[in-house]
Amino acid sequence: MKRILYGSGTLRTSDDVADAVLAYAMALSRRSIADSIDIPIVLDDGRVTEAALLLTPLTPLVAISERPYSDRSRSGRSPSGSPVSEGPVSEGPVSESPRSDELDGSVAVTDITARLRRLSESSIDYGVYPHHVDEYGFGDFENI
Repeated sequence: MKRILYGSGTLRTSDDVADAVLAYAMALSRRSIADSIDIPIVLDDGRVTEAALLLTPLTPLVAISERPYSDRSRSGRSPSGSPVSEGPVSEGPVSESPRSDELDGSVAVTDITARLRRLSESSIDYGVYPHHVDEYGFGDFENI
């Protein structure tokens, strides 16, 4: 599971959905266009619902994995060299989060992948201004 930081909150979804959202947001940003998509999310109480996201070139998105980072070497030490504890990191009850396979994101991933494909097949290059610059008299500012 990953949390997508969106606006002032977070949305919890499967890894594959979060990765697809980030890839699509990057593709939209490169072309300076926006789109809205629906993705399945898990609420804090465990219920699964759907969220509509508006993705624009100015929409900051971050996906954070909920899996603990545990890059252990054979020596039982972390990458920094400190010993790695075999026990739980925190005390108290551990709430089990929904697993990725309990949240069916296949429809959303298929939709986002199709949108990415259409976007990449588009012959319009949104990154290039369609008019000649001198048409608007901007050439006068070249020697300033």
